Amino acid sequence: MLQKESPREVIALETDAREVRTSVLCWLIKGTSMPLEFFQKLISACLARWPVAMKKNTSESLIFQNFTVFYIDLVHRLFLYFDNHAVFARISGMGIDQVNAKMCTRVRKFISLNLTAQDPNLEYQLCVQTIQSQDIQESSMSPPIQMWFAEEVKTILYY
Repeated sequence: MLQKESPREVIALETDAREVRTSVLCWLIKGTSMPLEFFQKLISACLARWPVAMKKNTSESLIFQNFTVFYIDLVHRLFLYFDNHAVFARISGMGIDQVNAKMCTRVRKFISLNLTAQDPNLEYQLCVQTIQSQDIQESSMSPPIQMWFAEEVKTILYY
């Protein structure tokens, strides 16, 4: 179990105005709050797939009890964090015009699969936290969340 909580300044330091970012996708767990161990198992699953990002200009890994950053590829990073009833994810990219929508879909499916693998009876609601606001809204196919569902949108448009 990770013991160290992420300092607020780490999260703030890791955001860069030059990065392109998705809106935040939220898995709101229905019913009771999710134990921290549940999130830690999700981090373990992500570690098997992606390397942990390093804090800018240091050799310190960005892996904490409630917040972790992963390198998805050379330009994309996955920010994954936790609050007692929700898992939050955001993908950012540096030096690009927009985040790869198919990558967002694959990340969403990977996280959803790993959450339900831990508890097949787990019920959650996908929501989006818009960039302009800290409000969490129910998901729809509106532009802030559309990239997280790229494959489904393509299917809807072409079939």
